Amino acid sequence: MRPDDHRIHLGPFTLLHPLAAGGMGEVWRAEHRATRLPVAVKVLTAESARAPAVRHALRQEARATASLSHPNIGLLLDYGDVDEAASARSEGRLLAGSPYLALELATGGTLQSWVGRPPSWPVLRAAILCVLDALAHAHARGMLHRDVKPSNVLWCSMNDQRPGLKLMDFGVSLPIGALDGAPTLAQGTPGYMAPEQRLGDPSDQGPWTDLYGLGAMIWAIVQGAPPPEGGAGTWLPPLVSAPRDLGDWLRALLVPDPRRRVRRAADAAWALLRLGEASGGLGVHDELDEPRDEPITAQMWLDANPEDRETLDLLGGEDESDTWGGAWGDTWGGDADGGDTYSPDASTEGAILQSDAPTARFDVPRIVEPRGGLALGAQAVPPPPERWQRPSVPALNQGLADASLRLFGQRRPRLIGRDEPMDKLWGALREAFARRATRV
Repeated sequence: MRPDDHRIHLGPFTLLHPLAAGGMGEVWRAEHRATRLPVAVKVLTAESARAPAVRHALRQEARATASLSHPNIGLLLDYGDVDEAASARSEGRLLAGSPYLALELATGGTLQSWVGRPPSWPVLRAAILCVLDALAHAHARGMLHRDVKPSNVLWCSMNDQRPGLKLMDFGVSLPIGALDGAPTLAQGTPGYMAPEQRLGDPSDQGPWTDLYGLGAMIWAIVQGAPPPEGGAGTWLPPLVSAPRDLGDWLRALLVPDPRRRVRRAADAAWALLRLGEASGGLGVHDELDEPRDEPITAQMWLDANPEDRETLDLLGGEDESDTWGGAWGDTWGGDADGGDTYSPDASTEGAILQSDAPTARFDVPRIVEPRGGLALGAQAVPPPPERWQRPSVPALNQGLADASLRLFGQRRPRLIGRDEPMDKLWGALREAFARRATRV
């Protein structure tokens, strides 16, 4: 008898051992038999698999994840149902007919380890931008995550197929177009759910709902615990030396009223980059030192904390002038003449929220900086990045990428040979933005 005769086979994968377990399911380390490469396989426990709603949720996660293709979103490799042979080999641990998902393996842990003990500001900022970039992609594809929290942001180490941060677990996600209807059951994680999500009101949920979850996650990292339900609480000195206006940035994401919250991930990313360098906080990395008044630059952090270099490499940042988090980087805010592409008019000076202020030609959130501070309101125009291309990322092994034909019709085809027309289109977009006028 071959030594693997008693192993559990799910499609082209062989389960090796459990990695994590929850109330409804388990994640196993598995192997893709054709390539011998490691993967993660998510299955339901036999008890939870008997509930139709739970089986539907896992299949919904498969549909949601299959439609997304982003370097900071965990890649779905395959999905299917447990067959009778696998159920028998599991000795009842897996229920025949229940769904499973095969995903890229992330061996570096989660951001839960950062709660109460954050990394240096350059590393934290780069991580936030990666998650914002992932959310922007999901929202552009019409999908809300609705469960952004530290344990759902995983690290792929340098030994994994695609190193870097990965937003995972789209189990309670919903298509944005499906949110118009009767109230639904509240789904998500207490402490990270937006008020409209806790009320189960689908009509008020949108990209801003995920931004609340992101704000709650970062609040937990730098304050030690999630904010109180219903919005931001008292801002204490953060547990890491950070920009002075970080608390204001987080409060803008945690506004209880969804109509007055930051609306888009791009707006939040642009505002984050305008916060500047770290200048104060408890600084758990140098807690024996006296508080600093002068800005702490990224290079200063790397000099003092060389262990951050590998983390920054994983996140795609190299130095304080690099493009943080891929698409958002330092390309925001500069036009061809080197000046700022957006200047708030005099009527916005001193404003905190401008949700009712009219605009000419544009109706998107405004970001103003009265007296050097930061305020996020409802009428701003973050400029488009200078480049539409994304920095190159490691490619997935082709054998894994082709693991399942079931995903073929659910993934958008990747277009090639379109650089020249895309350059022209992007140039026209930037020109329209600079002139504040549309063109045909």
